[in-house]
Amino acid sequence: MTPAPRVAASACSRARNPLGSCTLCEQACPRAAIELAAGSAPRIATEACNGCGACAAACPAGALDPLPLPEPQGPDWRLACSGALPGRANIGCLNALGLEQLAAAWLAGVRRILAAPRDCGRCPRQGAPDFTRTLARFNALLRSRRLETIAFEEQPPTRGLFGPKLAPVAPDRGRRHLLARLPAGTSRDEEEPPGALGRLLAARRRPDALFPIVPRIDPQACTGCDGCASVCPTGAIRLDAEPVPRYRILPWRCNGCGQCAALCDARAIEIAFDAPAPAPIALSEFRCEGCGVQAHRPTARRAGQRALCAVCAARGHTRPDILVL
Repeated sequence: MTPAPRVAASACSRARNPLGSCTLCEQACPRAAIELAAGSAPRIATEACNGCGACAAACPAGALDPLPLPEPQGPDWRLACSGALPGRANIGCLNALGLEQLAAAWLAGVRRILAAPRDCGRCPRQGAPDFTRTLARFNALLRSRRLETIAFEEQPPTRGLFGPKLAPVAPDRGRRHLLARLPAGTSRDEEEPPGALGRLLAARRRPDALFPIVPRIDPQACTGCDGCASVCPTGAIRLDAEPVPRYRILPWRCNGCGQCAALCDARAIEIAFDAPAPAPIALSEFRCEGCGVQAHRPTARRAGQRALCAVCAARGHTRPDILVL
């Protein structure tokens, strides 16, 4: 049986910050083998884990090592798993394919996946979400960018087609990055994140382009405290001063940690999935009537509210408690 994926605590958002609220790995696990605790990386109960790799496929931060799969070879990626070849229990599970691996394959030139027909119902790794659902999500991301999608076909596992390529290959992220080529028209700048998926998502930033994870701010509820921009560990939410003060969301950098939503006392932030990037939120500057500091809040917020900064508004103050001379 394939061993449980290893957990890299340094990459897990829950381990890096007590506010981390991501539960995607736990939700994906078909065996309830993942235990989550605040401020620590997930613990995998090896006695319950069946090695399907669904948790690694679901993790947007890459904190769980993906199961080994053959490297892509040209436009066709030939794959098979123990569900197709029961005698080969040491090979990877197709359902462990995540968006990151599909993006790396696409950037390496893969345009078709040839898979041996499999019977997930009889496989000892059964229960993981079928990888065709992940492929459908990935193709939706590509179509929203007017990019060529990856086709999927099932073919019998003949020796000539699948035999030489079944041995698992340890993932080599560095090699895949060297092979990766971004689509024409892509902008390379300081906003480009690491990882194949992030680079692909940052390409061709069309208004209707979809992103797997998107933090969204409700301008009517937002108090303009800047807490979300301050706490975001990846820079997915930014406070820009130019050309006008505004919150800008870079969803290709979001790893779904949920720290922004957990911190927001106004409950103005939600995490959406497979959605377009929100428009920047313009901010209006003012001097707080309570404490006198220069503050700002969304321009679109309801009119008629007093000019109070986020702190004074939360505490109901109209003047400072303490006067410092």
